[in-house]
Amino acid sequence: MGSKELDEKFEAMFNKFQTLLDSKLDDVKNDIKKEITNEIQLLKEDNLKVQSAVREWTTKLDRVKDDLKKEISDVLRADLGVQRATLKEELALDLTGMLATKNESEILQLQASDSQLKDEINALKTSMATQNEKITKLESTCATLYKELELVDQPTIDQVEDLNRYTRKCNLDIHGIPENPGEDPFELVCDIATVLQIRCSPGDLVAAHSIPTKRVNSPKPIIVRFDCHWKKEIIKTWKRRSRTKNIPTTEDVGLRSGPAHNIYINEQLTALNKGLHKRARDLRSYGLKFVWTSDGKVLVRESESSPVIHIKKTEDIVKLEKKLK
Repeated sequence: MGSKELDEKFEAMFNKFQTLLDSKLDDVKNDIKKEITNEIQLLKEDNLKVQSAVREWTTKLDRVKDDLKKEISDVLRADLGVQRATLKEELALDLTGMLATKNESEILQLQASDSQLKDEINALKTSMATQNEKITKLESTCATLYKELELVDQPTIDQVEDLNRYTRKCNLDIHGIPENPGEDPFELVCDIATVLQIRCSPGDLVAAHSIPTKRVNSPKPIIVRFDCHWKKEIIKTWKRRSRTKNIPTTEDVGLRSGPAHNIYINEQLTALNKGLHKRARDLRSYGLKFVWTSDGKVLVRESESSPVIHIKKTEDIVKLEKKLK
């Protein structure tokens, strides 16, 4: 057999061996894959079992934990209940002792206060008895005065009111002038007359001074007494300007120390007529058309065609109010 034939035979045997080896290796690989797959499947199954077991044990542990919490809580509550009861007893004993000591002191203080109150009550009773005697005397005096007042007839009261009104006949009230310690009221009144285009000198004035007022943060009104002729002219001119909304201001008379204020001029009325004038103005809400004063009298007129009514007393206002309503 030649060398070539040996090589071919050897190569054929080698190829056969190679094929057989590959086949065996493939079988081994497949076997290994199967075993690995089986092992993986077993591991997965075991893993599921383990997870299920873990969940089961976790549930059991949670139950045990809850049971322990409950037992501990019960024990603590029982212990706290005992401690509270003990503390309450101790506090009750301490408070009882403190209150006993305090009550003795307070009882002594109350007894002293009671004695003092009794003395004060007796003093008040004595004072009240004295005051009652004074009240009784005052009531008797008032009753006597009422009887005397009933004896005064209305004509006499009217005469007194007319006399009061007559004494104010030459007087005017001027409102809205700020107070200035260095200001001469005579010169100020003459300046107002000049603004109203009326000639007036300080010699025409008898008196001019401010009077107190109850209005807070309001300048004191100035009362002026002078010739009635001047009074009538000033009132007539001021009313004419007020109807046209051209009321003189503090700036018009040279007072520029602050903001300008309107100056209002009125007849000086008696206390009775001042109250009647206010109540008459309030009747405008019921339709009363005209309300004014003249020579210290309060005059009203229901409409342009109505007669002039002289308001002399409260009964006149009440009667007019009923009529307007």
